[in-house]
Amino acid sequence: MSNASEFTLDNTGRVPFEGALNTTFRSFRDFVGASDRSDSRLFADMKCAMTARETGGEQYSAGDTFFVPASGVARCGLEALALSIFHHHAKDAKFDPSRSGAEWWTQVIDVRDDIGVHFDRDYGMEEFGLNVHPHVATVTYLSDKGGPTVVLEHTSGCEVGEDFSGSVDKVFMSYPEAGKHMSFDGRFLHLAPTDLMGRGEKRRGLRYTFLVNVWLNHIPINSDLMPDEFLSNMSWMAGVGKKSAASNNTLGNFGSEMDCEKVQFGTTKRDQSKFLSLKFILDDYKGKLTFPAGGGGGGGERE
Repeated sequence: MSNASEFTLDNTGRVPFEGALNTTFRSFRDFVGASDRSDSRLFADMKCAMTARETGGEQYSAGDTFFVPASGVARCGLEALALSIFHHHAKDAKFDPSRSGAEWWTQVIDVRDDIGVHFDRDYGMEEFGLNVHPHVATVTYLSDKGGPTVVLEHTSGCEVGEDFSGSVDKVFMSYPEAGKHMSFDGRFLHLAPTDLMGRGEKRRGLRYTFLVNVWLNHIPINSDLMPDEFLSNMSWMAGVGKKSAASNNTLGNFGSEMDCEKVQFGTTKRDQSKFLSLKFILDDYKGKLTFPAGGGGGGGERE
């Protein structure tokens, strides 16, 4: 990270970079192929990575995320997958590879567990009073179970503690589908509520997701390489030893994008005075977001 006194964000609230970056809501089916999805070693490694986060290790604090630099070489299959995701999303951007890369972690949770409303950000920067978000946030589903990822087109202020209550004009929803990869603007508020699980879906089993945030010209303070002590337990080795796993055609299939279905919250004049509200507590902050239920332009997309 640059010296905090010299740290700057651009007029969109992002760490500056050159070139282009697609931050729109996107998703790709079968990003992780059927052969890998049926490999028990992949799921064992995801559980191992989650255990590493929960317990910590030498010079590593429990709850922190992992990081693999853009200039690095993958040491395990999950790092290779993270690099594949990073290099695809950052392919048209110009950045310093030594200060850029993929922040990654795994979630293996009961399908009945909610993932509460939150922003992805560099929590270490709170000490300096700044909300610093990744450029692109991604979710890769390795199972079909659990609630959808709901992305609200709503951002925080740049300063910690700013009131960001207000209206939300657009919402995106992505339901779990094994192998699917989705991405969205890393500044946006998001959650995964079980209340929106598919009707008739069995509420048993585990929800497996692989999370990667794309960071350009900034490395999150509390994110570091996975400790060597956990690598010996990793056995899924797809793409290991590659600087850019994007060159490995068997790992990370960015084929054609899935189409999104546009959904209007309401279309009649009678509905225009109705609103849906989401109250939440984020850290020590209590907030409220309002969704237009009428025909005032509010809507969403889902795939």
